[in-house]
Amino acid sequence: MAVDFPPRRLTVVVLTATRRRPERAPLLERAVRAAAAQRVSSATALEVLVLDDGPDAAGWPYVRAAVCGVDRARLCGADSAVAEGHVAVRYVAVPPDASGRVCLRLKRNLALELCSLSGTDAILFCDDDDWRSADAAQAQLDALARTGADACSVQYGLA
Repeated sequence: MAVDFPPRRLTVVVLTATRRRPERAPLLERAVRAAAAQRVSSATALEVLVLDDGPDAAGWPYVRAAVCGVDRARLCGADSAVAEGHVAVRYVAVPPDASGRVCLRLKRNLALELCSLSGTDAILFCDDDDWRSADAAQAQLDALARTGADACSVQYGLA
């Protein structure tokens, strides 16, 4: 099902993979800062959802630092709203399952459920080691609008 354009709400979901690789945690700050700095249509509310599988909410300090680095970003709880023009950044620590793991599939499904509950019209997934230019989300939304496709992806590479 294609979304209406421009979407009313775009959620950039940042998934962490730091559970057994704590050295990756600092990359999360850069990923969240890039997600919160996306430039999208003024008709589209932007939010960032961080799902952290790190032990003891290891990513929290990096998310907080990222939000401090983006003027219009605001940390929010699950039901909090932000003023128009600001970016809501929500942080969720994801506990491991009975085997002590948090698989990527579980995090993506949780993200889809949370986005559905919040009324998100479009979702952009990225990992904690991704960095996107400020116009990347709008470029993907434009491609969806132009083609009528339900999904699109980007090819990573160095220019």
